[in-house]
Amino acid sequence: MRSLAGHLLVAQPTLADPNFGQTVVLIVRHDAEGALGLILNRPLELTVKEACEALTEGECNVTGSLYKGGPCEGPLAAVHTSPHLSDIRIDDRLHFTIDREHLQELLREPRADVRFFANYSGWTAGQLENELSGNSWMTLPAKPEHVFQSSAESLWEFLHRQLSLGAWLRPDQIPDDPKLN
Repeated sequence: MRSLAGHLLVAQPTLADPNFGQTVVLIVRHDAEGALGLILNRPLELTVKEACEALTEGECNVTGSLYKGGPCEGPLAAVHTSPHLSDIRIDDRLHFTIDREHLQELLREPRADVRFFANYSGWTAGQLENELSGNSWMTLPAKPEHVFQSSAESLWEFLHRQLSLGAWLRPDQIPDDPKLN
């Protein structure tokens, strides 16, 4: 089994599960026991600062969106680029933490290279592999610019178009005016 940790899952339009329709999921961990991921393009109406004020007494200066990482209930989590604050090394550039002290440090200073999540996405052993063989997902290696993109709501459309067209067309073959296609 090839681990998909550090990859993105891009939902196919035919994916029937409403929890994952038009989502992009960063795979944090993937092994024989299952997989853990975070939905990158489901911002909640609640900001990180509002959530912190309701849940903690620690300092929080992060005002950006809090994201719904998935349908599984879980603690506050963060994906970031600071190895010294890592619980799980996702790949060479991306790290994951749920550690309270690590989170508090990430919450003190606003940064472009951190994203906070409530809840997570989880798959039992073999479940993700079955979904992949059923063509529910397309995959590609994650890049920090995908994970920390400021316009997360358009991430699925951008990646889906890129993956779908990339299999058939070269970008220089796509006309500016679709009527000329």
